Amino acid sequence: MNNDSMFIMNEITTLAEMFIAHKNWSITTLGTYAAGDSRFFARLAHGRVTISQCIKVGLWLEQRWPMEIPWPLKNLTRKKFLLQLSTSNKKA
Repeated sequence: MNNDSMFIMNEITTLAEMFIAHKNWSITTLGTYAAGDSRFFARLAHGRVTISQCIKVGLWLEQRWPMEIPWPLKNLTRKKFLLQLSTSNKKA
């Protein structure tokens, strides 16, 4: 697993935690909606997902981010997050 993959996994985990807390969803519900896989985040925690799957979930979260809660990635604006996903997608 390369540094880009680890970076995206960490950022997606942060987004997922905030999203499910706000929506009062389970992590499996989020996985079902965002990845079409209720076990996505369990597999993510063990490094058993592809970069393409992470990009899909990252885009899903960014597109549906609730306006009423601040973007939690302090050093990464939404625009930079999308750029990072785009860059990673080209390497995948």
